[in-house]
Amino acid sequence: MKIGLISRGRTRSTAIIQSLSVKLNVPNYREIYRTIPDLIKKDYRLIRQQSIDLEFSRFKTDVLKITEQCFSQDSFITKIWPSMFTYHLSYKMSINETFDMIKKNTIFDITEYFKINQYDKLYFIDRSLHISATSWVYAYKNKLYHFGKNGGEPHRPITTLNEKDFDVVRFYILEYCLQQKLKNFLLDNNIVFEDITDNSLEFIDSSIAKMRKTNNDYKSLITNYDELQSFITDWYPICLENTKDWTYT
Repeated sequence: MKIGLISRGRTRSTAIIQSLSVKLNVPNYREIYRTIPDLIKKDYRLIRQQSIDLEFSRFKTDVLKITEQCFSQDSFITKIWPSMFTYHLSYKMSINETFDMIKKNTIFDITEYFKINQYDKLYFIDRSLHISATSWVYAYKNKLYHFGKNGGEPHRPITTLNEKDFDVVRFYILEYCLQQKLKNFLLDNNIVFEDITDNSLEFIDSSIAKMRKTNNDYKSLITNYDELQSFITDWYPICLENTKDWTYT
């Protein structure tokens, strides 16, 4: 059985994919597509060329190669994040980076390159934009992605977000918008999927994932929390407007 989990960071996707992998006895490929940009970055032949067009061409080739490798197997489960469709090294969007720049380096033909219509089972999980974006930037900055996986209470540092952190939020909001587009693509093309947003905890086996739900008080943990919330509110409609003509096929 070939299974895809359409998600993004901070949506419980890791715990879900671990649980389903064991329960259904299928190999867990985790975030396999996210490995590609780092490999390209280390390819000195491409670095010498200093051509983003060549790098994106290589990105598309590698995406297709991984997809073919995955689908050559009898079974697997993997995450599908909209950010995986984009050749981007940092998963940040600086104030100087335009939407057109990102669009130019994004794969929109997800039928060919990701075989999105050939999965035996697709799960879709979402989470409130404000909550998930806050959780993501805090985890990203402090490298604390899986609280409590070793059973102990993690140290939660008090954090002040800087401009580079807001670049992370900017890209995350873009990914949120693209995930909604992906959902609409599935609906428009009658591609069957199961939305587990409201019952995601039912898919997590704590004895397998060894993770627990946390109730982080980000208002206390992030000194400029209010600024962050305003930023999310303001940037979301900007993303919507600037991606209105982005279409998956």
